[in-house]
Amino acid sequence: MQIYKELLLNIDKFLDGLVPYYIYGIMYFHLAYVFVFIGIVELNEKYLNILDIAIQTFICLFLIVRFNPLRKHMFRPSDAKIIFGSATFLLLNLGFVKFFNQYIINNVETTVKNNSY
Repeated sequence: MQIYKELLLNIDKFLDGLVPYYIYGIMYFHLAYVFVFIGIVELNEKYLNILDIAIQTFICLFLIVRFNPLRKHMFRPSDAKIIFGSATFLLLNLGFVKFFNQYIINNVETTVKNNSY
């Protein structure tokens, strides 16, 4: 039982060290999505889907490990930022990727129809 507690303590320390990078990472991904949408950065639709799945998986794993129900939680001030940032990112990510895919599909179909002879 002592080993389990030490393992959880070490995981908490590791995750506490990741928190600033996690929060900045979420902000950078928001900014990257804005750049893709505006057209500053071009991203293939296939890669956008892969990036979408990878980011959602990372966020879900981070939240599961950080807030799993198998242990007692001592909420820290940074936990509110983690939860809020993750929730807004997942919501934005779901909406943005769906909209972007639809936007690309409609524009490509319109372009193909207009350019066909």
